Amino acid sequence: MTSERVSRSVLEDASAFLDSKYSVDDVSAVLGMQLDAVEAVNRPTQFGVYMEAGVDLKKTIPDFAKRGLDFIKSIIDKLLKKVCPWWKNNKEKVGEKLVASLTAFIIGTKVIPEMYSAIAGIVAIVAVYLIKKGLDALCKNKQPAKL
Repeated sequence: MTSERVSRSVLEDASAFLDSKYSVDDVSAVLGMQLDAVEAVNRPTQFGVYMEAGVDLKKTIPDFAKRGLDFIKSIIDKLLKKVCPWWKNNKEKVGEKLVASLTAFIIGTKVIPEMYSAIAGIVAIVAVYLIKKGLDALCKNKQPAKL
């Protein structure tokens, strides 16, 4: 997948999770749903449906939050080695523009396994996760990331 193929609706859905009413655990749960859907039926879950329904992701599907966090932990150190230099030059971006730029950059890094990186929603949710955790804090730490 190329960065040009990330649809606006995927970026809008993912960017909605930047809202303070969603926690990092919520983002992890959405990522877990996406990963599970790809593995189970090779198509992404429409996470916008869960948002619109007001589903409390942590309470309804706690295993997905763990699944999402485990995935992030498996790639975080490699990902931050690529993302942190990019972040130094892109700190002025905010909101959906930041999600779109970071998603496109992450796709190009090839850090996320191909089976998952082909699904723009997964990459966008990874980008949102990094943003919500705080790129300044994540990139400041010279040791492996603690999540």
